[in-house]
Amino acid sequence: MCLALTGCSNGAFDESRIRYLLENGTISLNGEQVILSQQQLECGARAELWELENLGPLRSVGRLTARGRELKFDDDVQIGDMKMPYTQVRGAFPLQLIEVQTIKDEGAKTKIVEGKVGVRIDHSCFSNPVQLMGVRHGKFTQEFPPRFQFVAADDDWQFDSIAHN
Repeated sequence: MCLALTGCSNGAFDESRIRYLLENGTISLNGEQVILSQQQLECGARAELWELENLGPLRSVGRLTARGRELKFDDDVQIGDMKMPYTQVRGAFPLQLIEVQTIKDEGAKTKIVEGKVGVRIDHSCFSNPVQLMGVRHGKFTQEFPPRFQFVAADDDWQFDSIAHN
């Protein structure tokens, strides 16, 4: 019996534990930016989630519709000012861990994980999760992955927040 309970211990902190903590349930995202693929952008326009508007030779915007807002998109899709189109989401979402890049100790009871994470959107245009953007020097960026803070409490690890720095 002790061996069985030891095997179920939640005290270890590794990729499988991170996956469990991020993917089991939903996580509240408050104004986080997500990257859209070209296919997701075009599908969203066809599904009337946003209306594409050309703002010049290198810049466009996807104006959110009520359908897009129902899916918890929170800002117009921006096209042309970064490598990939992006938008903002707000609400509770299921996440999908794509890749852990680093795990760093920030004290005895705090760990910071950098990695690629997808946000699951319940719509046929988003069969692949949209990728969460990271923040560096106070600005969203598509060049770096997001950072997640986890804390130890009662001999177990818990998701705490998305670290913006």
